[in-house]
Amino acid sequence: MDAAVKILLSEIKYEVKFESWRREKITNDESRNVKGGDFKAVDYAYKDDRAEDWLVRQIQDAMDNVVGELRWCVDEKSRMQSDEIKDNPTEWEIVFHFSENWVGSMRKLKSNIHRYVCDYVLARWYRASGDVKMQQNYESYSQDSMEKAYEEARSEIVRLEPWRL
Repeated sequence: MDAAVKILLSEIKYEVKFESWRREKITNDESRNVKGGDFKAVDYAYKDDRAEDWLVRQIQDAMDNVVGELRWCVDEKSRMQSDEIKDNPTEWEIVFHFSENWVGSMRKLKSNIHRYVCDYVLARWYRASGDVKMQQNYESYSQDSMEKAYEEARSEIVRLEPWRL
C-alpha cells in the first residue's frame, strides 16, 4: 500500500508564527501586569527574506529527520527538496510504502509528522532567541511526536499460519 504525506510551508509558518505570537503576548501581558509597563506591540517573526530562508532550512532539517527515522517505509518517490531550497520550496512530500497488513491511520501519521516539524522549528527558534526552558519544552514535544509517528508507521497486524503459533 502506498500513501503520501504532504507538509505545506504555509501551514508550518502559520503555526510557528501563532505559537511565537502567543508566547510573546503572554510575556508582554506578564510584564504589563508585574512591572506596570505598557503593553508593547507584538511583532510576527519571520518577516524578512533571511528569516524565511532560516525557516525553510529548519523545516528541511526536520523533514530529513523524519525520513531518516522512517527510512524503512519511505518510498524513493518522495520529493525531499534539498536541491530546491534555492527555489523557495512550498511543500515537502514523503511517499510511504506499507505492507497489506498495515492498520495504521494516515491521518494520525501526517498529524504526528506535522506536529514534529512545528515543534522542531519552534525549539530551534527558542534556541536562537536564548530561551532555554522553552527550547527544552519544544524539543521534548517534538520527540514525543516523532515517537508517535514511528509507532503509527509500525502499526501492523501480524498474521501467522496456525502451525507457526
